[in-house]
Amino acid sequence: MTSTDDKTQTRIALVMRSIRSAIGYNQIQFAELIGSSKPTIARIETLEMPMKGELYSRMVERLEEFGIKIDSNLDGVSLHFDERAIAVLEGRLQDADLRRPDRKK
Repeated sequence: MTSTDDKTQTRIALVMRSIRSAIGYNQIQFAELIGSSKPTIARIETLEMPMKGELYSRMVERLEEFGIKIDSNLDGVSLHFDERAIAVLEGRLQDADLRRPDRKK
């Protein structure tokens, strides 16, 4: 990988981790969302393997359906969460079944 490729892959890993955290998904759930596997997500996030263009395109498409837009340019990466994504997150935060067992009422 060249240094440009390294930067691109680092940005992809940052985007994936940031989005997963924001929407409260683990690697398995995120893999299902974008049509991949948990090991692939883990390897991409730890820079053990590059993300293939086809998977990246599918991720961007699925996230846009979810209400999340990725904008990557020379200055960096920004994420935009529209009302659809915010509504999903709000629902997940209010769902007691998704809480840790020691936090359930």
